[in-house]
Amino acid sequence: PFLRNPVSVPDVDVLITESTYGDRNHPSRENIMGRIKDYIGFISQHKSKLIIPAFSVGRTQQILYVLNELVEHQVIPPIPVYVDSPLSQKATEIHRNHIECFNEKTQALLRSGDDPFRFPGLRFTASVDDSKKLNDAKGPMIIISASGMCEGGRIQHHLANAISDPLNIILIAGFQAENTLGRQIVDGKPVVRIFGEEHELRATVFTINGLSAHADSTGLTQFASSLGSSVKQAFCVHGEPAYCEAHKKSLEGIGIPQVNIPVTGQLFENV
Repeated sequence: PFLRNPVSVPDVDVLITESTYGDRNHPSRENIMGRIKDYIGFISQHKSKLIIPAFSVGRTQQILYVLNELVEHQVIPPIPVYVDSPLSQKATEIHRNHIECFNEKTQALLRSGDDPFRFPGLRFTASVDDSKKLNDAKGPMIIISASGMCEGGRIQHHLANAISDPLNIILIAGFQAENTLGRQIVDGKPVVRIFGEEHELRATVFTINGLSAHADSTGLTQFASSLGSSVKQAFCVHGEPAYCEAHKKSLEGIGIPQVNIPVTGQLFENV
């Protein structure tokens, strides 16, 4: 919601395109905002925790942007929001210092002194001790921590502490690859292993793929279409087989003559 739109490139012969969400479209922004409002309302009522695994670059800033909007419009009650990742804090500062990457609306906000990545109640925790204190802290609170697929970092500590409480919410804010802890949580595996110990998954799990930085099926196809008729061949990568296949059909539907789903070791000549 804050970055500039992608720019079409002229005279493209070969397109290599991701396919992460090649088979689906993201929910509307209104839907996303309404769902987050409901989740925060739930943890406010039950004095529990909303745990959000998020990559430090891009995803964390997008979540902060959404929360800032909800806070500024007084849609949600003021509750503590912790970004528990030193890298996320540094990445957020870098985002703030490069307004040339933002769309006009976000640039205008920053120039007016309104920081879209900060709001009352937001705190960044840098030290390990401060991070550990969150385990014993009482809710309501939101904890945003890396990594995005729950495969490492401080998020694993927060999940181990919160995952077995049915009053807590785990919000998965993007695609989870096969065999990751994040994917096991999305799939509702009854028991997950964290730091070698088994934990019952009793917390409520929600997924909002619209918070992902990856474009959805319509966005991917529209970008490919904007390149014009010069594209003679396309390669669908960065997606599970079913998603690549769906995106392949979409690209064929807009008239790209040859669309490939390459596999390891496959060789293409005269590309």
